[in-house]
This record gives sequence, structure tokens and C-alpha cells, in this order.
Amino acid sequence: MAYDELGLEKLGDEKTALFAVVSDTDPTFNFLSAMMYSQMFNVLCDRALKVYHGRLPVHVTCLFDEFAVRS
Repeated sequence: MAYDELGLEKLGDEKTALFAVVSDTDPTFNFLSAMMYSQMFNVLCDRALKVYHGRLPVHVTCLFDEFAVRS
């Protein structure tokens, strides 16, 4: 957590798989994955618009498996 090792800016530039594994039973660190997703979408949109003038070179697909919604 002291430095950036995710490389979110590389998503959309080259084929990449990013896995975020969180506990099913302990929600303590769920905020970290939520921040990562939020930051990822911001970075993807900013790079698509500012660097590539609207479209990333590699199509990005997000697969969210077993997401729970709390009400």
C-alpha cells in the first residue's frame, strides 16, 4: 500500500487480467476493492479521452463474479 503496483494505466493498452479477491465472510477490507474499481474506471475513461481521443486500443471487459448488494 506504500506505492502503486497495480498498473491501472496499462489496462486498455495491452491485454491484461486483474483479479481482486476479497473475503466472503469478513468485510473489513472491502473498501480497498471499492476504491480500486472506482479508480480503475476513472483512469480508463481519462486515458481513453485524453490519450487516445475517445477509444482505448484494447477493449476492456469487466467480469464481476459473485458480487453482493447490501441494502
